[in-house]
Amino acid sequence: MMAEFHFLRPWWLLALLPLCLLCWAQLHGRFSHSRWEQVCDPALLPYILNRQAGKKTRLPVFLLALCGLLIIIAMAGPVWERLPQPAFRNDSALVIVFDLSRSMDATDLQPSRLVR
Repeated sequence: MMAEFHFLRPWWLLALLPLCLLCWAQLHGRFSHSRWEQVCDPALLPYILNRQAGKKTRLPVFLLALCGLLIIIAMAGPVWERLPQPAFRNDSALVIVFDLSRSMDATDLQPSRLVR
């Protein structure tokens, strides 16, 4: 059953690498207030930064990872069976029109315009 599972666009799975780097940076505080902690006086930090004492929630990072994973998998196009994809398909139609009116029976050309 799993042998029939494929991705239509598997190159989208490479987007998991930047997603992992972004989540790792969020977890390790690369985008947090650590820059302020380097330049401000430690006694003033509780008044400058709006954060609760010692409580760091990982819910935003978890939601970022989950949503990013779902979006990337959806973009990769998971399917259970692979349909044949023709490399070249000619969809142009050939139309042949015959004029069967009496003017085609004119005698100016021999044997007649219709026969020619």
